[in-house]
Amino acid sequence: MRLFIKEILETLAIAVVAFIIINTSVQNYMVEGTSMMPNIGDNDYLLVNKLSYIEFNKLLTEDGLNLLSEDPSRADIVVFKQKTSNEKHLIKRVIGLPGDTVSIKNGKVYVNGQILEEVYGIIYDDSNLNEIMVQNGYFFLLGDNRPISQDSRSWGMVSKEQIIGKAWFRYWPISNMGLVKH
Repeated sequence: MRLFIKEILETLAIAVVAFIIINTSVQNYMVEGTSMMPNIGDNDYLLVNKLSYIEFNKLLTEDGLNLLSEDPSRADIVVFKQKTSNEKHLIKRVIGLPGDTVSIKNGKVYVNGQILEEVYGIIYDDSNLNEIMVQNGYFFLLGDNRPISQDSRSWGMVSKEQIIGKAWFRYWPISNMGLVKH
């Protein structure tokens, strides 16, 4: 009987540790809306890698280079908390990095004075945005469905602290199951 109880306790301990590891590294997310069409659709279900942009203190560095963290890169699709009273989670694409200048002329996005080559599918509009500088610690985000997307053009830049993680894997609908293309 003692051996049986020990095995049950070991199994429960392993299950709890596995649950904690999975819960802190991956989060499921249901997309609401069509602002990321044609790449990600309304009611798509995604797994978001919450460890993508975590900063591990200098204990995990070598020669001053942090080996386990990464800042969002241009074209990454990220899930973030919108700064409102309800802190709704949204999904958008990273366009401008800290220190970049971003402008939009007749729907064409310019980063640091150069037209941004957007090889992922987007739905263009004819919007304009005067040149702005992306502040340190912030990112300029746009939806892929530009005519209908509410994004950094309307509510400003997003801080790194607001970013939950990088869209990683779509598991619904099954017909589109697979890694999210960035």
